[in-house]
Amino acid sequence: MNKKTFIKNIFSQKTKDYTYAIIFFFTFSFFMAFIIRPNLISVFSAQAKINELQSADSFYEKQIVSLVDLQSTLEANRADLVLLEQAFSSTPQVNKVLSDINSAAQANQLNIDNININDVNLKDIVSQGKIKSLNMAVDVTGSFDKVYAFMKNLYSQRRLKSIESVEITRGKEATDSAHLKIKLTIQGYYL
Repeated sequence: MNKKTFIKNIFSQKTKDYTYAIIFFFTFSFFMAFIIRPNLISVFSAQAKINELQSADSFYEKQIVSLVDLQSTLEANRADLVLLEQAFSSTPQVNKVLSDINSAAQANQLNIDNININDVNLKDIVSQGKIKSLNMAVDVTGSFDKVYAFMKNLYSQRRLKSIESVEITRGKEATDSAHLKIKLTIQGYYL
């Protein structure tokens, strides 16, 4: 090929169009790779972060609302918390339970023959925060009406107690309901 025709072919309109197209492609590729792509990545990562923060915000907002509700419930029932502490003490308070049983028996003119307290574990770390029970076997003598009044009296006391079992027997020399021997299994509760 001749130099003049070669130069003429290089500067022809068709070659100029291809050269401009190639230069545009390289420029566009450079902008895509080094300017637009990082901007798009930062926009999408910022949008993902915004979504993540909005979900965390809604979670925290729900937690705050539940705390406010709990606090308002606590404020509304603050006066009754003393009653709850009396119903479920944090320790077994065996002396208080025995005093309650004794006062109920005396109020209803019953004779307490025997009280047996089952094992009380004061170092129970496993069931901390759960309701624990204190079991007592109580033997009383008296009439059926007095024992019924005694049981009602036990249930009306502030310290929460339940009667698990009742066994009624009549004494050998007793009349119909004069001197019944009653064995009660009473359960007191504490936290």
